Amino acid sequence: MGKKCISKHKNIRLETIKDELPNKYEKHVNKALQTLHTEGLVFKYRHKNYGLSAKGVIVAQQLKEDFRKKRYGDLKILMLV
Repeated sequence: MGKKCISKHKNIRLETIKDELPNKYEKHVNKALQTLHTEGLVFKYRHKNYGLSAKGVIVAQQLKEDFRKKRYGDLKILMLV
């Protein structure tokens, strides 16, 4: 959801989430969404539609930034040279 830049005012369908994931994770999606809902990071918008809470948006942005730094951290050094 964070990769899709879903704001707290948008929602995403369960089928879209499953389509974006590799097949090996597909059977764990429902349990993961339930856990995220319990933690308050995701809310149920309608039947099979989910959205990010304000807290979920912050966590998703932080995870995205951490991934970017880990993956492309050395690129900044190359750009300075």
